[in-house]
Amino acid sequence: MHYLNGQFQFVHEILGPVQGISGTSDSNIWFANGGLAFWNGTQCVDYPFTGLDPTLPNIYPKAIYSVWCSQDGQVWGAGDSGIIIHRSTNGTWDVQQAPTSMQLSSIIGFSPNEIYAAGSNQNCSGCGGVLCEYNGAMWSVILQSQNPDSAMSVYNMKVGGSSGDSLYVVGNGVFHRTATGWQNRTPKQESYYAENVCAQTWNNVWVCGDYGMLLHFDGDHWTEVGGAKWPYSADEILWDVYTAGNQVFAVGEDLTDYNIVFINGQ
Repeated sequence: MHYLNGQFQFVHEILGPVQGISGTSDSNIWFANGGLAFWNGTQCVDYPFTGLDPTLPNIYPKAIYSVWCSQDGQVWGAGDSGIIIHRSTNGTWDVQQAPTSMQLSSIIGFSPNEIYAAGSNQNCSGCGGVLCEYNGAMWSVILQSQNPDSAMSVYNMKVGGSSGDSLYVVGNGVFHRTATGWQNRTPKQESYYAENVCAQTWNNVWVCGDYGMLLHFDGDHWTEVGGAKWPYSADEILWDVYTAGNQVFAVGEDLTDYNIVFINGQ
């Protein structure tokens, strides 16, 4: 779906469940759908990595869950068993391996030489998680935990932020990376798992999650969004949140019947 002039418009049906999206313009958008898919503004090109196309790496049965693209045309997709699929500026593909066997379900970058990927053990909700960093030459683990009270222990850890010195990881809590180390910023309102985070700056942070949870951090306080207008329900999950200017978009599903999209322009 494309949000344009205040309305959502259907653009294209993509094979597989879309779990990640990244773009630099209306004609340069990438989707993670098990493989990768590219939308150029008029048509969609699928990159399934199943071995059927000899010009592409074969990573089947691994799956790609998240994608990030840079302004210079490079693309990184993260997925099963710490695998990273990379597309260079000349259109060639290569496979990279992060130093983890966990599923990487979240990736964000600030330049081609500074990329972060987060994930967890999808077969065990209390078996830890990992945050990896790419410096332009190699991947390394910068955060890993087996502590069941930390964000790294939950089923689906995600990473977001406005810079490498101001990263947020979420899951069973909210943790903020600063120049002096990691700070626990878990709000008292977070009674449920956080599924994703988006931060325009360190003090303009949105967190979404289970039971329709949507929280905002202004640098001092967390505010619960929705209230009586959005009663929490065990059947509602907000999987992702994104901010653009003063607009906030959170997308999720109602497990009883239908998909839902929440838009807050205030």
